[in-house]
Order: sequence, then structure tokens, then C-alpha cells
Amino acid sequence: MRVYLDTSALVKRYCEEEGSEVVNEVFESDNEIITSYWTLAEAIAAIDKKVAKRQISEEERDFVISVLFSDVLIRVTFIKISDEFIEAVLERILAYHLSADDALQLFSCSVALSPIFLAADKSLIRAAKEEGLKAFDVEITNEGEILRRLLAGEDD
Repeated sequence: MRVYLDTSALVKRYCEEEGSEVVNEVFESDNEIITSYWTLAEAIAAIDKKVAKRQISEEERDFVISVLFSDVLIRVTFIKISDEFIEAVLERILAYHLSADDALQLFSCSVALSPIFLAADKSLIRAAKEEGLKAFDVEITNEGEILRRLLAGEDD
């Protein structure tokens, strides 16, 4: 099954946070992981921000980023962003009051034809559900359990 990861979910693979276990299980499964190239830039920015906040050192940042690159090159399929996305992204910004980044993620998921959308952002999850996606907040325990059953083929 295809699973689309928003940046807020992907970063949990590389920085131990609430929801990391769910994201790690997705990576360890046989499911196809999809995201946009924009996610990679956002993830690196989020990891680098931890240096600015003195949560990690530059050396730790560089190590985490190298792990991220090796991981995603092996495990993740990327959606290429194009100029043709702009109109659809703008529509989602206005329809759901999302940031441009979140609207781009939401539209990229529809381009990927992924029925499952993972994030750690309540407003983005709400918008994804309105788009008809099976959207899960990886930080909410019961949603993680529902996702596990779905990915195991136990629940549709």
C-alpha cells in the first residue's frame, strides 16, 4: 500500500519524538513510502533548526542528515514538484486555510495516488480527511493503532 509522509511525520524517523515509533514501523514495513522532494528540504531545515536551538550539535545534525539521505534513497519514492501544481496548491490554501507548504504536501499526496497520508499536524490532517484521504496523526496513539491494522491488511 502507498503511504505518503508529510515532513512533520518524516522528521520523526530521525529525531526521537512522539510518533517516531509509528513512522519507524512504516519504514520497516513492505509498504511503499512516498513524499515530495519539498519534504526533503523541509526535513533538513527542521533538523538544522535543532542546531540553532542548541538541541543538537552540528556534528549530530550532519550525521542525522547523512542517515536521512541514505534512508530515503533506498526507501522513498519522490514526487517531482512542477509549476502545474501551483493552481491546485492555491485552491487548497484557500479551501482549508493551510500554509503553502502544507497545501503542497496535500496536493502532492493526491498526485502520488496515495490513499494514506501521515502527518503530525491537526489542521493538515483535517484537510486531508476532507480531501477523502485516510489521514493519520502519528502523535495520536489510537490513530497509530488503526494505521497499523490498516497497513497489515486487517482493516479497510
